[in-house]
Amino acid sequence: MKLDKIISELQSAPNDPVLCFPLVAAGVERGPAGYHQLYASYFREGILFTYGRTEQQEMIASMLTQRPKLIASLLSQRKPHITPMAVLVADLQNSVSLCAELPAEEYFELINQIWQRAEPIFRKYQGTYGKHAGDGMLYYFLPQPDSDYKMNAIECALELKEMMNRLTRAWQDRKGWFNELYLNVGLHEGREWFGAFHAGSHVEFTVLGDTVNQASRLSDFARKGSVWATKSMINQIPTAERSAIHFGVHREGDRGERRLVSQSYSCIRNLCKADEPPHYKFREIEMLPITEILGVKSNDSLDAERGEV
Repeated sequence: MKLDKIISELQSAPNDPVLCFPLVAAGVERGPAGYHQLYASYFREGILFTYGRTEQQEMIASMLTQRPKLIASLLSQRKPHITPMAVLVADLQNSVSLCAELPAEEYFELINQIWQRAEPIFRKYQGTYGKHAGDGMLYYFLPQPDSDYKMNAIECALELKEMMNRLTRAWQDRKGWFNELYLNVGLHEGREWFGAFHAGSHVEFTVLGDTVNQASRLSDFARKGSVWATKSMINQIPTAERSAIHFGVHREGDRGERRLVSQSYSCIRNLCKADEPPHYKFREIEMLPITEILGVKSNDSLDAERGEV
């Protein structure tokens, strides 16, 4: 198509917070009145385009470059509030071993690649960054007017899993190793106090309550890139949307065989080996019903199952 050809011939824009492009207004004679500037400023929610005359260039550029201070000022005036939310905690499995095995520059390169590839995924599902210790990730998913924030968190987690599969293959080809890279994910929901801490011009969102702690414990429980969520979170999703989620718990038979019991839950205590007590990290949530999220069916698949296609 012609549009595809035009796009393919374009050069990538520089990675600057504010971009400026000269324009001549249509229908206006060339001269001082005809020359304008178009500014593009990147925000988490999208791109802000600002259009003004050339003589306004310095004023507009100054306003846009003050964006971090403006956001910090607005947030400092915002009071903490209680809100429903979903919390996603993801930790890199065997990060200590990876750090020991890789040269320092390669380890930092790997962590940066994970964050750089994950950030567009979190933005796609409207996740809000939260501070988390070490090389793990903590994001909050808040109510949205056009989507279910709990489904956003689940679909985000599954897309992170696919991203890590691709990154694993790239590093296996590069290093010639057999290591698998996993982000182990825990999901939980609750109603908590949501606010911001300010350190100079830097702003960090934080949540007070048990929701984050329990999601973090689920992330510790997860292995090999699995995604675990609480029963309370799944049950709050409307039935129509919940039917699209493939979830369940693997049970072990008398002969050691493992079988998935679909659409089921279990307590962590029952998922641990019978002859071993739950790890100390899980004792406070050992009776919390949880399930493993395995996938989400597309709308087309659901329509086909219902005989609507």
